[in-house]
Amino acid sequence: MDTISWSAIQSDWKERELPYWSEHIKKAGINTWEQFRNPMIYTLVLNKRVWEIVELKDPLIELPALHPNPLTRWVDFFGDKKFPQFYEIQGHPFLGNHTRIHEIADNFPPETSFIVLANGRKELAIDGHHRISAVDLMYRRKQELHSKVSVAKSEVSTAEWERITNRDPALLHELKMRKALSLIH
Repeated sequence: MDTISWSAIQSDWKERELPYWSEHIKKAGINTWEQFRNPMIYTLVLNKRVWEIVELKDPLIELPALHPNPLTRWVDFFGDKKFPQFYEIQGHPFLGNHTRIHEIADNFPPETSFIVLANGRKELAIDGHHRISAVDLMYRRKQELHSKVSVAKSEVSTAEWERITNRDPALLHELKMRKALSLIH
């Protein structure tokens, strides 16, 4: 496993995401990708962590086993599950009918990466939720995946993991405040 800098991770994230999110960002009254993503980056202190880059051996199995970020809108798809893995939420009607997820599954990029926080064997996706859902769809369709897939991974303490996965009110408040502040700067 090799280390990778946060600036390289962030640059890759922005390059991957901006073509698809620029319209959404503008409609929300957000001027830049940084205004959109910095609240999560700074709330989870992603820019101060030690990161390693890991190539996945079996992304069709490994990616759907990740947990979605519970500090995002994806919590709406959890249903009665407290903290599910991606493969457990794919039955949600919104996700099953999501055009973008089907488009990604039909044209998965030849090379891609994801940002992951880990606590031992438990892993949480910070980005790429649509792509991960597309991979799960590919698995369910029995489609092959011939892409090079890697994750930038950083280990978090059990206490920090619990704060994130339990949606600690102080953490949610900090994220909400950072989002509001990013819009006025």
